[in-house]
Amino acid sequence: MFLRAQPWRYCSRPQFTIIDTLDPFCRTRLSGILKIDFTDSLKFHVKKRQVQEAGGGVGDVYEVRVPLGECLDMKKYGPRIACGIALSVKEAEIAALMHVERILDTLGIPVYTMKSSQKKHAEKRRAMGLWAPLPDEAVGQPPVQILSPPPLRYNPTPPEPIPRHDATMRAPPPQFTLKAEAAAFVRRSGKYYVVVVGRDVGVFADKSLICVCATW
Repeated sequence: MFLRAQPWRYCSRPQFTIIDTLDPFCRTRLSGILKIDFTDSLKFHVKKRQVQEAGGGVGDVYEVRVPLGECLDMKKYGPRIACGIALSVKEAEIAALMHVERILDTLGIPVYTMKSSQKKHAEKRRAMGLWAPLPDEAVGQPPVQILSPPPLRYNPTPPEPIPRHDATMRAPPPQFTLKAEAAAFVRRSGKYYVVVVGRDVGVFADKSLICVCATW
């Protein structure tokens, strides 16, 4: 189990939300809102962890924490710590910054200075089943009593496997990529027209179809 530190009393529960996409623009966005240079690696606390994989083996992940005491009033908001976990440090940093945004959303702190952008952000969050304040919207309780959302763990969706051709299936029809000069290779064979270009062979009932094929 990760993060058994004291700030868990400010978190809703000691588990993680799995995300399959990262938002690299949150680094610049948060640097402007919180007035902190998140391109500085010293702002991140990195730990390497070992976790048990589904197959029974042991793999390495990186846990990145971002303490927010430097930019948030601890008396008003509590000792908030954002956390991101991923297979690489850079990915874990972005996941941690995305968790910073979710904490700000929960505390009712806008992440955009423009009201129109904040409105779009809030509507997008609510469509995801999350919450973010609309412009000029306040939370209904003291921020220090609000629990932080769970940390984020980046688990990218694996690419779909390339389907392998089954010998029992009917072979797909050949695809021809004939050039315009293919007409020079046309041979008449009975009522059909045969085109041979390299290893590609095409048989056409109408000579006009050759020109259509040649534009592929």
